Amino acid sequence: MNNLFPLYKNIKTRFKLLFAKNIHANIALLTRPDIENCYGHLIADVAFNLYQIKQFEILTNIKIDYYILPNSKSFQKELIKIFNIPTHKIISSSSSLTLRAKNIIIPTLTKDYEFVEYRGYLHYRTNAFHNAITKIFDSFKPKNVKPHKKIFLKRPENSNRLIENNHEVEEIFKSFGYEIVFPDILNFKQIIELFSQAICIASLHGSGLDNILFANDEIYVFEIFSQYYFDNSPQLKALLKHCRYSYLVGETQDTSMHPQKENIYINPQSLKTALKILETHLST
Repeated sequence: MNNLFPLYKNIKTRFKLLFAKNIHANIALLTRPDIENCYGHLIADVAFNLYQIKQFEILTNIKIDYYILPNSKSFQKELIKIFNIPTHKIISSSSSLTLRAKNIIIPTLTKDYEFVEYRGYLHYRTNAFHNAITKIFDSFKPKNVKPHKKIFLKRPENSNRLIENNHEVEEIFKSFGYEIVFPDILNFKQIIELFSQAICIASLHGSGLDNILFANDEIYVFEIFSQYYFDNSPQLKALLKHCRYSYLVGETQDTSMHPQKENIYINPQSLKTALKILETHLST
């Protein structure tokens, strides 16, 4: 019985190929289903794939006729727009079409990673990013902007990772001169403009921190983690941009879910102490 399922999938795939639509064209596959609906993965992985394809076209003089990309969400459509990809060249990654192409171009992986286990849950941990990932959005950033803002990023209220004493935490950040920002309501242009003005970006771990790709080099990044989960992806991006990086670990009471989804309580005094230390670096 165990051998029947792989056989069924093989037969199903071959049957679909019999009725595949032939497109005599060069098609670039720039996404995969497990990452495309996450904002952070989109501006890192998918955007980096677009960057690679642009370099590929320049080096080989081979032009891409179609791009397989996600285009159902507003932030996905905005990414396509800022990369100047005509909508008629987009093949939606959610399409059920089976295609035969002249050439399929698949970029190399954005990062090197390994699988790790958190309390019985299998997850992956990033080991390294390609250093070109920091250059993707350089041409979109406004020129001659002097960083001066300190910003704290808040997450959606229906998120699966929240700060339990969020109001108290926001008030502490405000008392240290931080602007509280909800990046989900901003478009790409507003995000690029805001983050290019940042001298310090603070946030609970999440996709919002991937916006440091829009910031200038050598700023400060302050990341907050739950007690039993650590993902070094934002830290690696920060280090690639020569940012000064520090972090704070909060307290997690409920451990019944995947560690990536745990809520967190932040000790107010610990946060104040960390921000006071950070202020001494910002003032030098």
